[in-house]
Amino acid sequence: MTDNVIVNKLKNYKVLKVKKRNYELLDKVDDAKSIEKDLEIIDNALNLLEDTEKKIIIYRYIDNASWKVISQKINLSESRCYQIRKIACSKLKEIL
Repeated sequence: MTDNVIVNKLKNYKVLKVKKRNYELLDKVDDAKSIEKDLEIIDNALNLLEDTEKKIIIYRYIDNASWKVISQKINLSESRCYQIRKIACSKLKEIL
């Protein structure tokens, strides 16, 4: 699995949450359950990361934060945050 596939899965996380909620409101139970499984897979994978790795991945791909904002929140340099992201994506490739 390439980095782009991992990034796309993470970026779609918010979209999947909204779709799941909409399906629940429309009583489309099967569709909501299918999305719930996808969300659970991503959640489980994220929970296997180190705390800092998880925060960086969430800030970058789910919250769409810039490297500058991430580095301020994590209290590390932008380049170090980017390095940690690369490590986390490698781990996610193995998990997902």
